[in-house]
Amino acid sequence: MARAESRKNVAFAVLAVALLLVAGITARRIVGKGPAAAATPPPAAAVATADPTAGLPTPVERLLFQADSDHLPTNSLDMLARFADAARAASGAMVEISAFYPPGGDAVQNADLAQRRAQAVRHALEANGVTATRIRTGVGAAPAVDDARAAGRVELALR
Repeated sequence: MARAESRKNVAFAVLAVALLLVAGITARRIVGKGPAAAATPPPAAAVATADPTAGLPTPVERLLFQADSDHLPTNSLDMLARFADAARAASGAMVEISAFYPPGGDAVQNADLAQRRAQAVRHALEANGVTATRIRTGVGAAPAVDDARAAGRVELALR
């Protein structure tokens, strides 16, 4: 649990630094406007740091649902709110929601459950201010894993 929290903290720290860099670059462009400043392209390093999602791990977050349930885990609400904040701050990024299901059992039922889980996450992000046009969802069979609960997961990423 502490490892996952540490990973989240690193991801949000990277996002915060990237946003501060973008804000600094924007401020320099606004303050330095003029004929000479307009003709000078930004340095290559500035262009590379302008992506607020640069350096974020993919997937950024992973939700594990209870077996046969599409109800959001109660311990995920804070994480979803923080992820929505990061998504709103990274205005050019798309939110990708990937729902997986275990390879065994009834594939149609499993895919339907995964789709409902993805929709539950989508609705939570929309309720936290992420516009629907910036969210993509996908469903697929998870590769074989030892933990069936991990196979029925939902992953979120900013791209």
